[in-house]
Amino acid sequence: RAAILRARETGKEWATEVAAVPAAVSVDAVFAGWLRSQKARRLAAGPLRAYGTRLALAARLLRRRHRIGPKEPIPGSALTREGLISLAGDLADEVSEATAYNTLSVVALAWAFACDAPATCPGLAPALRDPRAVMPRPPVYTAAPAPTLAECDAGLRERARPRVGGTNLALPVAVIERCTGLRVAQVLALEVGDFD
Repeated sequence: RAAILRARETGKEWATEVAAVPAAVSVDAVFAGWLRSQKARRLAAGPLRAYGTRLALAARLLRRRHRIGPKEPIPGSALTREGLISLAGDLADEVSEATAYNTLSVVALAWAFACDAPATCPGLAPALRDPRAVMPRPPVYTAAPAPTLAECDAGLRERARPRVGGTNLALPVAVIERCTGLRVAQVLALEVGDFD
């Protein structure tokens, strides 16, 4: 308002200053930046590869959903609440529950990381405060069925086969495990006084 009044007083033409609007960041740049930050934190190579694989899967599904070619960048506008929900549906159709959950978790982490630096990642919608609202339920793991006695006996027969260049010290432990139901640590902890 002061600029308008000053322009009237001086007889100059008033014009608003137009600031350059930075181009919106791409999802590819968000994912790459987050991976770089994890590498800078000296994350081990295995988890870093796993994160990269998860983000590559998410990028592939986002490209397919938005009909974007493999060489074109994914616009940052794809990172929205609705986008994450649709990505969850696409993941459920393609991968296991655990992979879907882990992939969405990594995407949410990368999105939140990018939103912390709006100057370097302009044009992103604010990250979800609580991404659990759009995440699938974490997978529930159940114990595998116990091996049958026939399977245990087959394992003992395999263990009893002669080995090249060594003794078969594990066989007595395996036989005691099979006959008593004890675990290996329990068998190794047995003492002479434990027997009648």
